[in-house]
Amino acid sequence: MAETLNIDLEAIAAQAEEQNIDFFDCFTDAIAQYDIPQQLKIYDSVGYQCYQALDFASAITFWRLGGAVAMVGGFDSDSAGFLSDIGNASVELGEYQQAIDALVTAEQRIEDSEDERLIDIVLGLSQAYRLVEDRPSANHYAKLALRQAQSINTYFEVCRAHLNLGNSCSTDLDYHLANEHYLKALEHAVTGELDTLLLATIQMNLGNSCKHFLDNDGALVYFQQAESIFKQRKSDEIYALYINMAIVYSKTHQFDEAQQCLDSALAFYQHINNHADSAICLINLGRLEEERGNNDKALDHHFAALAIFERNEALSASKSTCFLNIANCYLVRGEQTEALNYYQQCKDSGEVFEQINLIASGLKGFGDIYHNQGKYQLAQQNYHQCLTLSEQCGDSELVLAVSINLGSLYSETGELERAVKLYQSALTNAQQLGHDKYEISVLVNIASLYLTFNQIELAHQSLYRALDKVTDFADASLEAKVYSTLANLFEITGQFEHAIDYCLQAIALKQDDNASALGLSYGSLARLYEQLEDVQAAYQYYEKAQALFEQANDLKHYNIGAVNFSFFLYQQNLDKDRVSQLQQDALDYFSQHHMHESLVALYANLGLMVQDHDIDKAKGFYQQALDIHQSIVVPLLDESWHIFYRQQAGQIYQRLIDIQYQQKAFGEVFDSIQGLKSSTFLKKIAKHEIKKPGDISEQQQSIIDSEQALFVELEELKVQGDYSANDLQLITDKTAALQILHDEISIFDPAYPFFRRGERIPFSLLKDYLI
Repeated sequence: MAETLNIDLEAIAAQAEEQNIDFFDCFTDAIAQYDIPQQLKIYDSVGYQCYQALDFASAITFWRLGGAVAMVGGFDSDSAGFLSDIGNASVELGEYQQAIDALVTAEQRIEDSEDERLIDIVLGLSQAYRLVEDRPSANHYAKLALRQAQSINTYFEVCRAHLNLGNSCSTDLDYHLANEHYLKALEHAVTGELDTLLLATIQMNLGNSCKHFLDNDGALVYFQQAESIFKQRKSDEIYALYINMAIVYSKTHQFDEAQQCLDSALAFYQHINNHADSAICLINLGRLEEERGNNDKALDHHFAALAIFERNEALSASKSTCFLNIANCYLVRGEQTEALNYYQQCKDSGEVFEQINLIASGLKGFGDIYHNQGKYQLAQQNYHQCLTLSEQCGDSELVLAVSINLGSLYSETGELERAVKLYQSALTNAQQLGHDKYEISVLVNIASLYLTFNQIELAHQSLYRALDKVTDFADASLEAKVYSTLANLFEITGQFEHAIDYCLQAIALKQDDNASALGLSYGSLARLYEQLEDVQAAYQYYEKAQALFEQANDLKHYNIGAVNFSFFLYQQNLDKDRVSQLQQDALDYFSQHHMHESLVALYANLGLMVQDHDIDKAKGFYQQALDIHQSIVVPLLDESWHIFYRQQAGQIYQRLIDIQYQQKAFGEVFDSIQGLKSSTFLKKIAKHEIKKPGDISEQQQSIIDSEQALFVELEELKVQGDYSANDLQLITDKTAALQILHDEISIFDPAYPFFRRGERIPFSLLKDYLI
């Protein structure tokens, strides 16, 4: 240590060690020869040297000794200065309550309201209260500091006050107001030609504001300006800057640059034993690996950060962030039980989880798990709560993510009008914010909707827009999602070889640690080879898909796959015992989780399997499927349109009619025709007043006329009560013919909403707003 007023600190340290006495006692004896004002200067100077060397504990001890001397000598003003320094050093040590106590006492000891040291004390109190999350007190002192600075009216003080107030606004998630104060601070720093380190700090904070607005280019400009100054001045602040730069580099997929920043910062913080910032570096390294798709490496970093927090009691409150990150990694890997466990630990971990952004992220995690498990109501509740909170805290990225997932949920449950509105909003926001990742996700989901409507060309356009972007974006998981949806498109159009090519490309891009996602791709391959009548390949891929779902403990997709696999085994006359077991497992799971659409499909398959040798049992299965169909569709008829149920109901009624004809149960045939009529919505059509628009084709009008006539004919037969098998067969044939016409001829004119395919959603909404 350097000498101060002829005090040789190294000699004092050696003497204390030789005599086995406390260094600070020895130091006090050594400076006793000086008068009190000189002693105060020594304590102040040596404390400052320790502070500069980041030895905050020693600095505090020297300043405490100086403060005690000042009080004994009646130098109250100097005592307040020491307390102010103690408070600032305590903040650096993370001892925030000690800092507040020291600063409050210092404020009380300064009697002159115009004393310039007051602003240091008030700024320190604002920072300390902000760190203990006492936001009202933090904001009070931040505003008080600005008023005091403006009364002093120097560039330096006003600049510092605006900087501090910007930090308070940022803590309150008011990033727009924070940005205004940072810009004012920058203006005073430049105009007043203030110290460049202060300028760099302001630039770093402005970069963080840009980061919150998803303005990554603007953030990097400010960060790089700050980096240049920190390098020139050899300031340790550069490592805090590197953490922020790494986040932006990661979001812009400049992964190597992000890695270099974080490795450099981690090495520095580990060298100086700064555990809190070391953990922050590890957390960000984990998130970087998540972006790269390396979930195993990500978990290693997150668990390393968690270990630091658990070893240091003062940092234990920060465990919530680690729990959340670990849960997200397990969720991506498809390990839902582990994910749910860590989400719950995050929720139970205490005060930190009260932060809005952490609550919102946790709610999304719970929503994703419930969504994957088929617990749609719980998933919807969590998604909606997350959406509300993420909008409240201005987290536009989380708003986009949860909007897409909620739209996907609505799409699965048939509420496509709600799905489209969410997708439309998400697509617009993603484009405005320049967020390619979410724009690609929305385009893929939109394409899936088009496939539902058999709008192949529009689905193709949407997917190729996504493919163009994802190639530049270099995100393997997103690229795999695009390829998987392209495989679905070619499967629907019967181009099975092309579908297989895209499916294999998707598999090649997917990470081995995500067994569930791989299982879905192998299941698609199995269906494709089944269509190509390659029994051996289909069997192999069904087996592989089921094994992967089991490995990931993904019971939802395991049992959905079990329905397809069991039907395949049945058709190929393979392993009858396994067919029964797969069906029973699926039946138990779907019933337990109220997965009604899957139950309808399962009962329909069961009916078809037994139809040839047990007609009555087949009728029972079909009726169970129809009962479930009615229990869901009828209550939701006016608000969500389930094309899947309705098409399937029509197919099941056709099967029942075939059986009833064989049994000559003509009364049942009539009931089934009535049900079939209901499934094609003839009754609803008849209740509407039809007005022929000028551009409707003759063929389309013919369908309208035929359906009305058929409805009238059915009603007349019912009234007469006198009908033959031939009458019923004729009406059945007419109904089937009209179903085929509905598939071949689309009537999308807004004047005829009830004619839209499946009557699910205004096609114009898709066409006008999504592509």
